[in-house]
Amino acid sequence: MRYDRGGGMAVDAELRGMLEAILEGQRLHAARLEALDHRLAGVEQRLDRVEERLAGVEQRLDRLEQRVDRLEQRMDGLEQQIDRLAQRMDVLAQRVDALDQRVEQRFDEVERRIGEVVAAVGEFRSQVGGVNGSIEYLMDKTARLERDVYLLKRQAQP
Repeated sequence: MRYDRGGGMAVDAELRGMLEAILEGQRLHAARLEALDHRLAGVEQRLDRVEERLAGVEQRLDRLEQRVDRLEQRMDGLEQQIDRLAQRMDVLAQRVDALDQRVEQRFDEVERRIGEVVAAVGEFRSQVGGVNGSIEYLMDKTARLERDVYLLKRQAQP
């Protein structure tokens, strides 16, 4: 840049050129700023859409979390129900064991009583055998006596 005091025209032209360049630069900057503004508006719109999508994703995640919570609660309920059923099964198993012991005791008692009955039947048979023997003896004796009576009656007849 030249500074000439005497030729004011040269300085004016040079200043004008510089001013024009500055103005042109400002226009370019303004155009760039306008383009940047449009790009930023586009980025803002994209960010808005991303935020909306993220909000939608967040809502879906919230619903999924609620479903998972409900499923966990159902699982807890099922586990508690299984625990209750297992306890009932244990109680039933104990009752069956006790019943099995009672049945075994009763079978042992029945077998003992059957043994007693068999022994009593054996004794009864022996007694019946003795009675049968006595009856046969008495029948033989009766038959002999009847024969003796018959013979005596025959001898007593003239």
